[in-house]
Amino acid sequence: MATYNVKVIVEFEYEVEADDETEAEAQGWNWEDHKFSAQVDSIEVEEVEVEIDEDELEGDTEDED
Repeated sequence: MATYNVKVIVEFEYEVEADDETEAEAQGWNWEDHKFSAQVDSIEVEEVEVEIDEDELEGDTEDED
């Protein structure tokens, strides 16, 4: 079975009430409260290459002096 690195980019867009842009931006960190507004922007998949130690394949686990 292969191993894959999956990168999912999600965009949230919602309205907040704030006194200024700084406060509104701070509220943006509460995105978890607005999961209903999420939209998947993209998904990237890349296979992870696993390096195999040939000594382990041969069963040679002895330490060399």
